This record gives sequence, structure tokens and C-alpha cells, in this order.
Amino acid sequence: MLYKIPIQPLPVLTSAYKIERKTVWDCSDDNNILVFVLDGECSFTILNKEIRLKKGEILFIPAGQEYKRQPVNNEPCLFIYAHFTTQSPIEIVDRELIDSTLRELCLGGDDREPSICKQNEPVRFLCISQISDLNNRFKEIEEIFTKIISENFFYVRIGALSSSLFLTQILTIIEKNLLTSYYVSEKKASEILPEPLRTAIMYIHQNYVDRISMTELSNAANVTPQHLIR
Repeated sequence: MLYKIPIQPLPVLTSAYKIERKTVWDCSDDNNILVFVLDGECSFTILNKEIRLKKGEILFIPAGQEYKRQPVNNEPCLFIYAHFTTQSPIEIVDRELIDSTLRELCLGGDDREPSICKQNEPVRFLCISQISDLNNRFKEIEEIFTKIISENFFYVRIGALSSSLFLTQILTIIEKNLLTSYYVSEKKASEILPEPLRTAIMYIHQNYVDRISMTELSNAANVTPQHLIR
């Protein structure tokens, strides 16, 4: 699932904290949530789908979304939670538009160079997926979240602004990671993969939150399952 997070005006941090838990937690929140796993593993269930999170991964939970958090193998997990609001509503990108949305953001509407956004056009939103693997930038993300928690303790005017800027920095890193992965996969696909396989990969991009059967994938690529496996 892909979300457009408005950043004009900046998102407002409402709370941020570090916790270690191995209990079951079933709830919803009035604010949007970013959950960053510092250590261990944990399972979240959202819309009857189980999501396993491990160290270095970030989960986005939109405001009002019911979720269930539970430990894996009854072991504790260490998280950072950041709750925030946005002045404008957060949009969910329609599944059939995910690929075209990422292509527009990544390539600026053409196939020349990745550009994040068109030149001289203000960035009004950032796109993030529900789950982001940022283990390759773990220390950087951890340090930014630590700054967010520190600023949140001193919730004066400048502290609030700093927290919003740090939060937006994390959202920017998440989008950059998403677009980089998309651009690299698309470039490789266009260079070396046959058309049915490229179609299958696009179908996976658009439906990755679901369990996809080989039959569904082969039908989307208009080939037999045996052909797709080869």
C-alpha cells in the first residue's frame, strides 16, 4: 500500500517515545504512527493481514486504523513510536496507480534520469509504503528518532518546529529508499527481462500487500504458470 503524506504545512509531532514490549496490544490511534524496530521482531495485524517486522524496518499506521501488535516467540521487541498529524488528509494511492505514481515521482514523467520531483516544482507530499526496510541506514534513522524524542521533551515553539523537521527528514529518507529501489528494479527489468516477466513484476508491485498465487501472476502476464517459472 502506498500513501501520500502532505508536508505543506509540515506534519506535527504529537508524541515520540522508546518502548520495549512483549505483550499483546490491540488498539487504534487518533494520530498517524511510525513504528521503528530497534531490536527484535514483532508481528502486527492490520486489516486481517499479518506483518512481521524486524530490526531496521518502519511500519506506517494511518490514523484511526485498528491494529494488533504481538510478540514473536514470546520475545521482547524494542521500538520507537512517533505519533503525528497532518493538516491535509493523507491519501491512499489506488492499487492500479501505484506503478504510474512511482514512475512519475522517480523519473519526472520520462525515462531519462531519476529526479524525485520535477525541477522548480514545490514538494507538497512524500510517498511512503506501509513497510520500509531501512536497515542499511539504521544508525542514521536511530539518531534522527533520538533527536525527535529529545526535542519532544522540550515542547516549546522551537522544539516543536525541530521535531516536525526531523520527522519530515525521516519521511524523505523513506521516500528516497522507495524510489531508489523502484528505479533500480525498473532499470534492470527494462534491460534484461522479457515482457511477460516485466508484466508479472509490475503486477507484484501493484498487489504486494496480498498473497499472490502463481495462477494469478501467470494470468496477469498472459502466459502459463510453467512458462513463467522457466
